[in-house]
Amino acid sequence: MRLFVVGDIHGDDKKFRAALKSVSLKKTDKLILIGDLIDRGRDSKGVLDSLTLLKSNGFDNIVYIRGNHEQMLLDAFKDPDKEYIWLKNGGDKTLLSFKVNFCDQIPKEYISLIESSVFYHQHNDYIFVHAGIDFKLDDPLSDAKSLMWTREINETAFENSAFAGKKIVHGHTPVSRSVITHSLQRSSIINVDNGVYMKNNDFGSLSIVNLDTMKANFI
Repeated sequence: MRLFVVGDIHGDDKKFRAALKSVSLKKTDKLILIGDLIDRGRDSKGVLDSLTLLKSNGFDNIVYIRGNHEQMLLDAFKDPDKEYIWLKNGGDKTLLSFKVNFCDQIPKEYISLIESSVFYHQHNDYIFVHAGIDFKLDDPLSDAKSLMWTREINETAFENSAFAGKKIVHGHTPVSRSVITHSLQRSSIINVDNGVYMKNNDFGSLSIVNLDTMKANFI
């Protein structure tokens, strides 16, 4: 079994499918999706369809981490007063991909798929979260807000916590390809988000990382 993690996809189904093809994903592999599969890009529906197709074709070892964009959509689905916040943050592109005007018109099976996402996942020495972990808390993995929204991980608090010695893999905050590559070789905190929707210099790719070889493909 190989272990892969994919950075924030943000509605780019073309790059998502190309990333999986680049590693010749097998049913025996484990695939971690680090969250923010939706919003900003033009084909959030396509990304969710691709995930559903993988599952229906026997790719059972897929973990869908919940990102802040998934949470904003779910909040808007339950409370129309929160829809504007989601739309302002790229939800408008998601509605366009579904060809609907309001989030409560998104078919329920897609909402159920998003609801099935998890706030974190542990595998051997790895902890996967969307944004980061607040190690100053008594029970850091119980704080869903920081797992989805934080912008920094306090390395000193991490090194002094019960999680010291593990590797944290996250997305949420775009970093350059060179930073991702460097962190794979030297850091216990690995950010795999290259800002797929950004179009400048060392950003704008979708990363897929083989955590057995610590090598990244940038699509």
